[in-house]
Amino acid sequence: MGNTIRNKNTIITLLLFIVVFFSLVFFEIIHTHHYRDKYRSQTINTFKDLKFKGKIISIKQYDCGGRIYGIMCAKLNYCNVDSFYVFNDMVCLKISDGIATFPTNCIHPNDTFDKRSIAILNAVDVMVNMNNDCRITYTDISGNQFSEDLDFPSRTFDEEMFNRVYYDCLKKQK
Repeated sequence: MGNTIRNKNTIITLLLFIVVFFSLVFFEIIHTHHYRDKYRSQTINTFKDLKFKGKIISIKQYDCGGRIYGIMCAKLNYCNVDSFYVFNDMVCLKISDGIATFPTNCIHPNDTFDKRSIAILNAVDVMVNMNNDCRITYTDISGNQFSEDLDFPSRTFDEEMFNRVYYDCLKKQK
């Protein structure tokens, strides 16, 4: 009789643990989807009317949590606004004095098979939303292009670091 009660308690404890585990997983999935939807909506609403293109003058790389992220600066030859600045908990971009400063998201400079990272690190020109398609297009010296969804995440940078990269690029241009 004692073993039967112990087995039932073990089974109940195990089932309770499984229910709690799957509940946590379910809520994390829901939270992640909600964050992605909110991020995508904010990105599109913030940048949908912005267009610019120019020559890439630098990509500053930062290690954050074992991943490498970049902040790119481009000397603009076209932009539909004189200046623009946003830095919040989701997105960031600065356009001022003919220079655009924006994040490249995660890059892998040592991975020779990552086409996205290779395209970004070898790019000489960048175009953002030029066809009203919410896309970023990078062009290398041979004219090869790589395009991706508009994505300027701020989550890996603090505002001071972001602005420091802009001022370093501005100094290089003078």
